[in-house]
Amino acid sequence: MPPTSLQKGIRHVDLTLILVTPEGRQQEVPVRKPRQIVGRNTDCAIRIPVSSVSRQHCEITVDEKRAVIKDLGSSNGTYVNRSMVAEHTLASGDHICVGPAVFVVRIDGRPAQVDSKSALERGLVAAAMGIRPTEPAPAAKPTSKPGAAASGKAPAKKVNENSGSDLGLKPLTSDDSSVDFDFSDDSNAPKL
Repeated sequence: MPPTSLQKGIRHVDLTLILVTPEGRQQEVPVRKPRQIVGRNTDCAIRIPVSSVSRQHCEITVDEKRAVIKDLGSSNGTYVNRSMVAEHTLASGDHICVGPAVFVVRIDGRPAQVDSKSALERGLVAAAMGIRPTEPAPAAKPTSKPGAAASGKAPAKKVNENSGSDLGLKPLTSDDSSVDFDFSDDSNAPKL
């Protein structure tokens, strides 16, 4: 696969993000510009319009030697290989999690194949989706508030196994360098 020419005459790392879904679908997202912002704002190159993704969540930069992902002070963090990162040099096969979206990093055509199920298991991070793990309730005490936990606090949010399962990509510009995700089953998605 020939290198992507982000600037005329300069060879850059050929970076593609492979979005994986719980249904096993995959969508290639080529990174064609030296700097692309991921977030829920309408002006982001890779737009994920859900409340667990910050307006400008992270940025991906590409030059002739490497690709780097940098968190932009997001509320729920940017994860690479299930670890929260402030900045990370990407390698082939890395798993990026931003909110409910899991991407596999393909650099210069590697890895050639991506197993969606394995990628989700290795990449999905509940914390990035703004979800706290549910905890067992303490010894039952009667409560007068419907839906309140025995501790008096609202129950922890449970993982919605369908979150992000019905997503689609659509180009925002004619050069296909920007994409927009449609998380139509996320009731918490901001109406932009």
